[in-house]
Amino acid sequence: KYTSEVKNRGSQTLREIIKASANEGHPITFLVYSLLLPWAAEVVCEFHIPIALLSTVLDIYYYYFNGNFDINVENCKDTSWSIELQGLPLVKSHDLPSFILPTNSEKFNHLQSFKEQVETLEEETNPIVLVNSFDALEPEALKAIDKYILIGIGPLIPSAFLDGKYPSDISFGGDLFENQTHISSG
Repeated sequence: KYTSEVKNRGSQTLREIIKASANEGHPITFLVYSLLLPWAAEVVCEFHIPIALLSTVLDIYYYYFNGNFDINVENCKDTSWSIELQGLPLVKSHDLPSFILPTNSEKFNHLQSFKEQVETLEEETNPIVLVNSFDALEPEALKAIDKYILIGIGPLIPSAFLDGKYPSDISFGGDLFENQTHISSG
């Protein structure tokens, strides 16, 4: 219910913003959206506005939803288990987003949205995806999915880590399921 309501209201609001901006002489000429807002791509396509997806782990989702690998409970328990995916270094189960693992008891309701986003990208011609990386770091990963235009724009670091206000803060992590004040201490 929540996800469908966000989609309905968000889509309508985005349409209104696009129309209002155009009417004021400042048309929106490009939109960058994220995996959590796949409906934004559908809306801007109605207005023929070019778009780009901002993603941090697109390769993993692409391969996962296209059936290029299967992970089961036994794989998750085996610390030596790994899989080779085109353009990526060996991937172990602990490298994967936790909510796609069968051992995760949390039900992540956005997983379906991520799947829909990959399906939407499949329908586009030469979709642009902005990736949290840079060419020199992951040249093969940025070429792994040849039907997408993958552009490295990273590293993306929150400005809170660059302002020097909290020099002892060394946590660069986050968790969608738990509120953590820090991941490590220094």
